[in-house]
Amino acid sequence: MPKLNHRVIFSGIQPTGVPHLGNYVGALRQWVRLQRSEDASTKLIYSVVDLHAITMPQPPEQLRRRKREALAALLAIGIDPERATLFYQSSVPAHSELMWILSCTASVGYLSRMTQWKVQDTILYIQQRLTNPKSKLNLDQKSSIEDRQAGSRLKLGLFSYPVLQAADILVHSNSCPCWP
Repeated sequence: MPKLNHRVIFSGIQPTGVPHLGNYVGALRQWVRLQRSEDASTKLIYSVVDLHAITMPQPPEQLRRRKREALAALLAIGIDPERATLFYQSSVPAHSELMWILSCTASVGYLSRMTQWKVQDTILYIQQRLTNPKSKLNLDQKSSIEDRQAGSRLKLGLFSYPVLQAADILVHSNSCPCWP
């Protein structure tokens, strides 16, 4: 008997606050539609990606609250737990375990070409400049991983963010709705 290939679709949302209209139009509406449009054999897996969220410092109680709010919002917009698997990323150890394995093979040179750490640090830089104009704790736009001073402020979690994203996808051997 030939092996049937069933699709698996995984996607996640960071618990950075109550999901807003942009989240809904950009992704969440699609998640609800997939419940109806995909064949019943397609496994839908949606996660509140709380490990990704901790790349930005925040009080633990705030993260716990935001995780609950994100999960409640997913249920409120129509994600059906009977049709889709819903979970907190941190509750599935395979995400962080595979991230570690992948990080042992990912080169610093490759990751240094990623822009996510500069973008996030630019946001922090602007916020900090607004509250403390004399602060020099953040990277500027011309910083690079080779810049010793910039590298000393770079947080590993943010730098290795793409490795965790890859682990998220590979753990479920899936199709990502954001990529064709």
